[in-house]
Amino acid sequence: MNRPSVAVFCVALFLYASGCAWTVQGGDAGEFMTLAVEGGVAHPPGYPLFVVALKLFGYLPFGNAAFKASLAASVFAATALALLQDSVQRLTGKPLAGIAAAVALGLSPTFWRYATVAEVFAAGAFTAMLVVNVAARIEGGWRGWRPALALGLAVATGIANHHTVILLAPLALYAWWTCLEHRVRDTAVCAAGQLVGFALYGVLMVPGGAWRWGDTGTLDGLIHHFLRRDYGTFDLALSELELAWWEHPLHFLERLPLLELFGIHALLAALGVVVCIRMRRGFGVALLATVVLAGPVFLSQFNVPASGMGLVVAHRFTILPIALLCVFAGVGWGLALERLRLARLAAWRWLPWLLLPLAGAQAQLHRDVGNHAGWTVLEDYVLNTLTVVEPNAVVILASDNFFFGGLYAQQVLGVRPDVVLLHPRMVNYGWYREHLASNHADFVVYDTIPETVEAYVTTRPVYLSREHLSRPGLVSRIPPAYPESGVLMRVQGAQRLPTPPQVEAQMDEAMAGMVFRSEVQSLRQAEDSWESWALYEYAGAWMTLADAYDAGGDTESAARCRRRAQAFTWWDEEG
Repeated sequence: MNRPSVAVFCVALFLYASGCAWTVQGGDAGEFMTLAVEGGVAHPPGYPLFVVALKLFGYLPFGNAAFKASLAASVFAATALALLQDSVQRLTGKPLAGIAAAVALGLSPTFWRYATVAEVFAAGAFTAMLVVNVAARIEGGWRGWRPALALGLAVATGIANHHTVILLAPLALYAWWTCLEHRVRDTAVCAAGQLVGFALYGVLMVPGGAWRWGDTGTLDGLIHHFLRRDYGTFDLALSELELAWWEHPLHFLERLPLLELFGIHALLAALGVVVCIRMRRGFGVALLATVVLAGPVFLSQFNVPASGMGLVVAHRFTILPIALLCVFAGVGWGLALERLRLARLAAWRWLPWLLLPLAGAQAQLHRDVGNHAGWTVLEDYVLNTLTVVEPNAVVILASDNFFFGGLYAQQVLGVRPDVVLLHPRMVNYGWYREHLASNHADFVVYDTIPETVEAYVTTRPVYLSREHLSRPGLVSRIPPAYPESGVLMRVQGAQRLPTPPQVEAQMDEAMAGMVFRSEVQSLRQAEDSWESWALYEYAGAWMTLADAYDAGGDTESAARCRRRAQAFTWWDEEG
């Protein structure tokens, strides 16, 4: 590493650490934050590299559990930027070009967001930039078994983190072929380095932990987990949705030029592609092929909706192609700097100072998306939910977003361990049934939501996420439900439903005691975050009550409830 790359690391770490989450966040963050404290096994493929890092950061003498786990992601992100700077400097000979590339990636809204929260995607960017760095060194003439080993170890960090490392194959294969001096020896050394990544999965077999996804105590179970068979190995999520192949790639290409790469970086990335292919043909073609594979080709296989929460899921996976494109952007910056220098233009001397306001403008534009320090929306929702439900309640949630948030609240914060938080898509897994039995000895798991509701509605309070009621086949098979406390639907059973005024009075009383520490500041913050979807739960409760008033002919009260709903999701006119 050179001095500019060290400076990039320090500045980036300061930026990200100051914006790290101090509360549980959406997506998979709640699961990882829980593992950082309690240990266990994450969802497939298990992410042993990131989980080990979480445990190490858990020993820090400052910060709470959420902050320490998020800081681990920040360190991976800052290291990725340092590697990017060093790689571009090696390719162009221009330190400032490397710094500009680091600015382009580091202030990209999607990268910034996942640099401040406990998710695996910053670690994925670290792997990509590590492979790029080794490839850049090989492009500079590094040959023999040492670069082969370095390449193998770089790939190993991806093997031990996320299967998307396979998308780096074009660049990794080019680097491997270029560095060979003794084909058999160097290939064997490279393969040996990669085996370290597989070996790290052995930590998943260590017993213990408050949350263990799957049965990884046996070799068969470990292989099952590594291959992601719970999802379907080649599927992104548990979904049978079929999309046109171009929907997600088109959305990515629409966001890329102005939003992710802030215009000027996109233009220079296009220039960098031409420069790389003309001056470093093998490296340029391999890197471009990697971008295409990790971007449009991979995105075309997604089986999540190309709207709403599905886009939030998809955005995480665009970090890899964005990071690779920033290498091209750095090369483009290098050519621009060289041309200005040769032309003896005054801009050459002022360009470093012009980069500062450019970075400032980019940071100001994306700060509300990237900064998680005061972003408490999901934790507020989880705590509000667990506070208002009755003792020994059964709460049937609709997504990982809320389930992992609840897992963190119960296991780390110790809030309402008596409540059964049920994930309906996991009930067919034997390991999940064992998890529930170990935490709730008097709770028997049933295969479907209707069976669970029928079994417990007369003996325990049963609550549903409102999202379940949007499924006509489900609504017809369960007793009537009404919005209770403004967060969940209470299944009433054989008792008579309360009247809309009674429900509204109860909701007002309950919500007066709830905590709302932060709110959505911008449209992009609402659309690009997992956590803002919790606000639809509040809004949905008031919309359901409004429909009940409408059914009774009380349009004035219905309009009042709709205004209450709109206050939670002001950015969405359709609500």
